[in-house]
Amino acid sequence: MADDIIFTLRGIKVMQYISCDICKKMINSPAHGRNYFTVRDKHICKKCKHAADREIQDKFEAEGESYNFIEKKDQYWAEITERCE
Repeated sequence: MADDIIFTLRGIKVMQYISCDICKKMINSPAHGRNYFTVRDKHICKKCKHAADREIQDKFEAEGESYNFIEKKDQYWAEITERCE
């Protein structure tokens, strides 16, 4: 029960289970923005998100391009989607 989020929806108890779409591990006591993030429709644990962010930024900088999320968001999304397969 410690891994579950229990909340009430119209008087009915509801449990929520979330797993990381990259590493496929269950996220213990999920708290959005604290230990998991949502990128479009993908749930990503904090560890995988930070690793992906660093690697994607390093990839662009190694190619001699500056990394600006707003300009590169489509490529960012493609990279995240590829990691989730």
